[in-house]
Amino acid sequence: MDVNGTRFHLIKGEADWLKQCHEEGQPAGRFAHLDFDTKSGAMMLKPQFVLFVSARGGAALDPEDRRGAAADSFNNWYWISNDRQKIFWRPEGSKKTLVFWEQKKEQPAPAPSDQFAPVTAEPLTSVMLSGLAVTTHHYLVVGNLSARGLFIFDLHAGGPPMLLLFPPGVPFEPCDMSPAPWGGVWILDRRNRAYWGLDRQFRVLSEADLLHEIEPGEQEIFHVVGGKVAIRPARRFPNGFALPPEVEYPVSIEGLPDGSVLLLDSPAYLPHAVGPTPASRIHHYRMSERLDEPLTLGGDVSVVEELTHTSGGQLSVVGYDFAFIAEDHSSKGQDTLYVVEREGNQSVVFLLDFKASPRVLKIKTEFLPMYFFGSRALVASGQKLYYDVLSGDGGSGEAARWVQLHSIEEHRYESEATLMMPVFDGKERDCVWHRLFLDACIPEETALEVWTRAHNDRLLLANVEWQSEPTLYLRGAGTELPFYDAFPQFAQEEMPENTGTWELLFQQARGRYLEIKLRLRGNGRTTPHLHALRAYYPRFSYPRNYLPDVYLEDAELASFLERFLANEEGFYAELEGKISNVSVLFDARSAPAEALDWLAGWVGIVLDPLWANIQQQRQKTELTEHLPIEIKRSSHFDRRRSFIRFARKLFERRGTPSGILFALQLLLDPCLEVTLYKLKRAAVRPKEFAGFITELAGYGLRQPSAVMREEEFEDLLYDYMLAPARPTKVRIVERYRTRGGRRFQAGDASVQSGDERSAPEAPDAFAHQFSVLIPETLTPEEEAMVRRIAEMEKPAHTQFDVRRYWDFFRVGETRLGIDTVLGEESRFIEMVIGRSYLAEGYLHSAHPMDVAVRVVSDRDRLGDMPSL
Repeated sequence: MDVNGTRFHLIKGEADWLKQCHEEGQPAGRFAHLDFDTKSGAMMLKPQFVLFVSARGGAALDPEDRRGAAADSFNNWYWISNDRQKIFWRPEGSKKTLVFWEQKKEQPAPAPSDQFAPVTAEPLTSVMLSGLAVTTHHYLVVGNLSARGLFIFDLHAGGPPMLLLFPPGVPFEPCDMSPAPWGGVWILDRRNRAYWGLDRQFRVLSEADLLHEIEPGEQEIFHVVGGKVAIRPARRFPNGFALPPEVEYPVSIEGLPDGSVLLLDSPAYLPHAVGPTPASRIHHYRMSERLDEPLTLGGDVSVVEELTHTSGGQLSVVGYDFAFIAEDHSSKGQDTLYVVEREGNQSVVFLLDFKASPRVLKIKTEFLPMYFFGSRALVASGQKLYYDVLSGDGGSGEAARWVQLHSIEEHRYESEATLMMPVFDGKERDCVWHRLFLDACIPEETALEVWTRAHNDRLLLANVEWQSEPTLYLRGAGTELPFYDAFPQFAQEEMPENTGTWELLFQQARGRYLEIKLRLRGNGRTTPHLHALRAYYPRFSYPRNYLPDVYLEDAELASFLERFLANEEGFYAELEGKISNVSVLFDARSAPAEALDWLAGWVGIVLDPLWANIQQQRQKTELTEHLPIEIKRSSHFDRRRSFIRFARKLFERRGTPSGILFALQLLLDPCLEVTLYKLKRAAVRPKEFAGFITELAGYGLRQPSAVMREEEFEDLLYDYMLAPARPTKVRIVERYRTRGGRRFQAGDASVQSGDERSAPEAPDAFAHQFSVLIPETLTPEEEAMVRRIAEMEKPAHTQFDVRRYWDFFRVGETRLGIDTVLGEESRFIEMVIGRSYLAEGYLHSAHPMDVAVRVVSDRDRLGDMPSL
């Protein structure tokens, strides 16, 4: 409601746009030509999926042409040659491909014999390789089809591979591999319709009922008469996890972080497949247990070809290979599947939400073309994807190059759609509807038309003809709501063109019930984005409230005067609204950023420009990695607000160690906003934050409750930040207590010649001195701010110095176990020529003695082995 009593109906957010609104000509809940963009929070024309057409001529890739490929943690690439005889290797930063391993060409020496006969050399056994993966513990695992086993290369130690053979009678033909999160590997055997799992020590994973007897038990024939008969038990070997008939033609396997696997099933590759080409499916398994129903790679999406511009309404994907990228927990996103369609022209992106029930795949319209795909594999390395490129004759595959898969800005949208608003109630008969405001981006070459109809009887509203409203215009002063930022994600100077609050004055909308329809038009390359809609009612009439009745006698002239003075009403209502809501400026939580310096002056605080610059940089770096999405999108994410809010606390403790410590934590603690957010969430969801509540109780603090006010939450945050048992990145150490008046140790570099404070008869020389210990990683600007804050907060009669943690750990200046602890510290690290000082580091062990996930002779003690 504004100052004149005019109210408004609001449409904002995904729930409002998708549940209250509907598309014209479509059933409720279905949008054929419109879509909601969750990233920007806007309604827009539906994106189209672009099909990339390459020079391959529509020829499908054969899964039998797949070779193994992978990258290790140092971004070195490994792949199998075209003839399956070699393993190629390309080191990081090198443009030259090397042969990592190949089978020996020499004839094996004949076995010794006592017979006089010609020596016959044994024929060479050709090794056929299939499937390749690099484990998280830096082992290269390669399938050996010829010997039905695995080559295992230790990439840290080097040397020849270890050959792991499966027992005779156990079917094993690997075709694809994927690393497992615990250091093992998953192996797909398509021919024998099974998949295998190996743990970090390369032992076969299995279940009790999947053991296979490879040798029967035997009873000893020769034994002592009357003695016990020795029985050799049967030998059992685990079988792989058999795939059920519903998995018709598995082509790829991917391991998930929780230890389960995803299988890509492409029945279209079956030799005798008839009828329409079936879409591929995703199966989710943990060991032999199926976790979910199969998910089909397809759905209802507008598809357009890049060259012909022909479009369709369905997408059906036949997958050749796929890769899995786990969600980025800092942004609370969804898991992503990248599927290479069988012609190898592009990758199709699917969002997979494991928390949803039932689980569904949502198609993204990202355009990810793959130029000259060499058909080896789509490889995920970290959060990036790579594929091999062969620009000419592939030969043995040595010329393969690995390039990153990039999303190309090739946006395509529907050209037109009509969005129907819900029926708005004006609460009174013959209500004169006032204004329409839209927080939107309406780019050039797009348009947004507004149509309305109104009636006093809701049942008769459908019989009223639609009326066209005037063209929307972009307000130069921003939104009409006082002190409201409609686009907090953009700074004022970074606001995109044609983005802001658009406005129109309703011309003929008169009646209790109002219906609005918005017609969105685009050129196929861009679209309007609608963030929020506000429809105001009833109109505050200047002629009826401020002019004599004679101005209302002529209906036509009165209507013109009403609409003419409505422009003045809107101007003055905006000014009066800001005056009415001026209290917003007096609260650090709601005041605009440009008013914070002015507001700080009210409590006698001068915010140093260096403070604002540091916080601006921290917003873009480590702070945003810890913040929930609700805080990231808040326009009030500014540490200066917290400094002003806690000014009272700072004044109460000014001159005390706790006051100095808290002032420094306001600057340096990267999780301050997150902690306050957790306190508020724990008040309403105690079970979800049980661990955090237990932590509060351990510090002797009360549990947050839903009836607590904002000030009480801030007080609890203050007590939490200063809890004595809580670890902190900043420490205040009093020199008097640590030195104790004792003589300086010989060779103390901090003592200058003739310094009278070093005399033993001056025990109180350090009674008014303290040290501020700060982390090692602070920038010079942050260290300068630490000095300024300490100077402002300290007692006037004291002196201080600012030190890094390791500066204070000196004999005679610290008490072991009270001020410091003995143990590993960040300063004592590997020495680097040109950067490190003597006695401040250690000589780094040569490779492979530096490997942490191996048991190394002469380095690891028995009983204190590193965890593998």
